[in-house]
Amino acid sequence: MRRFNRANLLKFKTMKYTPLLFIAALSTHLAAEITPMIRQTTTSDDGEPSSVKYLENVSGLSGSAPAYEAISTSAYFELFSIDDNNQRKAHDKQSVATYLPEAVITITSVDSDDGIAKTRVDTPFSVNIAVSGLLRNNPDAQDAAKWVNVYHQLTEYAESSTEIDGNETVSQANETRQIKRNKDVTLLNNVITQIPSSDLSTLCGEEQISVFAQPDFGFETPTQLAIAKIKVWPMTTGSLTGINHLDELLSIPPVTVSYVNAYPGSNDRGNESSLDILLYPGEKKTSLTQQDFTDYSLVSMSTSTWADLRSESFLLGRRKLNRNFNKSNKPHDNNKFDPGIHTIEFVQRTVCAAEPDRIDSVTFNYCQTLRINANIHTSN
Repeated sequence: MRRFNRANLLKFKTMKYTPLLFIAALSTHLAAEITPMIRQTTTSDDGEPSSVKYLENVSGLSGSAPAYEAISTSAYFELFSIDDNNQRKAHDKQSVATYLPEAVITITSVDSDDGIAKTRVDTPFSVNIAVSGLLRNNPDAQDAAKWVNVYHQLTEYAESSTEIDGNETVSQANETRQIKRNKDVTLLNNVITQIPSSDLSTLCGEEQISVFAQPDFGFETPTQLAIAKIKVWPMTTGSLTGINHLDELLSIPPVTVSYVNAYPGSNDRGNESSLDILLYPGEKKTSLTQQDFTDYSLVSMSTSTWADLRSESFLLGRRKLNRNFNKSNKPHDNNKFDPGIHTIEFVQRTVCAAEPDRIDSVTFNYCQTLRINANIHTSN
């Protein structure tokens, strides 16, 4: 019987759960009665053997066969031959370890809805990425085991849309970023949205962060490890019509309130968002307190969903407005609406700002006497 030269097995690290293809090569001339075989011993998480399998279809001078089962921890492969007398001879033994990069994306924002982070164009947020499982200290590891790629996608929704519908505009915030160490990385730190727009105040869209492992043996395309997004809402704008600034009024006429892009409330944290109309004595206040909303609120309308909040208008009738001028049970004298200067104001309260958004206001003079301008002429 002829002697065998040492056989060769591939030895490398591969991504976890990859089915492998192992190659065995036996040099010199094999006698027909000699059968080469490969035995796969897979280990469990504690390093103990969990299964032993024999690979088939390895014959002739050289051959190849897929690993009997996918490897989730590590395994070692033994190449041996059996002659016609059923004598076994070992030729080589190699081990294969696996790696599995992991990534966790955390978006910190003032608001969220159904598990998705949410913010407004003027409100900052942060993004942190925690990476583990990279093989930085192993010189034999391939590049795919040494870093992951981070992508930052910016999407502006189509006009009048609050979601991706095929008409959105998509761009990348910057070049692909690589993370090469097992650590926490702050990708964005307390920044407002980076979505490009000609008018940021009307922007509605989302930012998406994703982490991918590189192509590897058995994986021809990058493998997505994590993905997260934050939805970005525009500023609310609106107006009050029906009263002009500094009008002198004996009674309050109907007032129309119109608005666009009301910020929606949230389901996750119970964060309420509301549109409020206040009517109070005096010039426009420099700031508003909670007591002002208690004393002077005409309307407080909750905005609780994403849908149907892009544009709306409604009418405040004369009865609704004038009712605020007949409050006799207020605890403070200045809550009585005596003749003089008064202000009606349209505001929004959201979790995005500590102070209410003061959208529009009108100051007018409430009169209880009729002023008549006349000229008196006398004749002899």
